Amino acid sequence: QLMGSVSVYSFSSGRAERLVNAGYSKLLTLDLGGSEQKELLLVQRGESDQANAIAVLYRYRNKSMVRSVEVELSSPVSSIKRVSGGKMQCGTPAVYVSSTTEKSAVRTDILALNDDRLGRIRVVDPLENDVYTLANYYVYADDVNQDGIVEIPSLIPMRPVSSNWNVEDQYVIRWYSADRSGVQTDKLYSFHNFADGWYLELNKDWIGQITVNQVGSTYVFYMWDEGHEVPAAVFTIYALSGSDRETQATEDGRFVLQTTPDVIYAARLEGDLKDYDIHEDDLKSCFHLIHKDWKSGEM
Repeated sequence: QLMGSVSVYSFSSGRAERLVNAGYSKLLTLDLGGSEQKELLLVQRGESDQANAIAVLYRYRNKSMVRSVEVELSSPVSSIKRVSGGKMQCGTPAVYVSSTTEKSAVRTDILALNDDRLGRIRVVDPLENDVYTLANYYVYADDVNQDGIVEIPSLIPMRPVSSNWNVEDQYVIRWYSADRSGVQTDKLYSFHNFADGWYLELNKDWIGQITVNQVGSTYVFYMWDEGHEVPAAVFTIYALSGSDRETQATEDGRFVLQTTPDVIYAARLEGDLKDYDIHEDDLKSCFHLIHKDWKSGEM
């Protein structure tokens, strides 16, 4: 949470000439304008520690640094966890500022140039009132499906099978992108298990029906019928770390999903799956490991 100081110098005259000197909490250099020339984006403290942070953009124009208008973010500097660059659904470069809320959720502000003016994109959600983004408990905006577009996560609570089952804080994550006008595009649905380091892509048709029960490192996935009266077990995912994990991974109808030096991830299909069109190859292709961010150490 320490404040930094950044200076920009020009050497065009043959000597160092300082063009700007400014304080910042977070700093990012990127090409927001599409001119193949990077700009300097600074996230700075507001008028007080409790006031929302501000973002400013410095651009090199006519041998000087031009400062943009200040854009107020939705959280104070102390709540901001990550600032990253990427592209919106329309291909426009943008900055994604992720911060925590009082409810331990993560909120994301999207900043982009519109008519050469820095502003915050207002995301339109037809299911809600207009909001900047939706909150989520675990994950940051990311290019989760590796298509070159940044996706923003929102949470869909899973329906518990019974009142005494451990489904608290179990969610389907809906990943969506936004364009310059704030229109959303659904991109992916997933279940993330951060404790064991994996996530599973989910069929959109399962949303509202699928739920999960955890016992240690074993996750049993259930599917509700159309009347939400009877849940049926459809598959189980295991994180096996014991000395006999190779044997465990292939016994009792299990098959290997992925292997790391310390853990074997395996699965087993349960019951009659003809109504759900779930196959061994489907689970293998939809199962992914979660990699830590090399700069922050966060997943």
